[in-house]
Amino acid sequence: MYNRNGGEKPIAKLMRKGHHFALALIDLNGFKAVNDIFGHDAGDEVLLPYGFA
Repeated sequence: MYNRNGGEKPIAKLMRKGHHFALALIDLNGFKAVNDIFGHDAGDEVLLPYGFA
C-alpha cells in the first residue's frame, strides 16, 4: 500500500511500459482530523495495518 508520497514512480513506470493496472483510492470520513491533530506521518501509521488486511 502506497501512502501519499510513494505511488507516483511505480505508477509512472507501469504506464511507460504499457502495463494494465488498477488503482483504488479511498476517502475515510473524519480522517482529516487525525492528520490535522497528529500530523500526516501519524495518519500514515494509523492506516498501515489496514492496507495489508
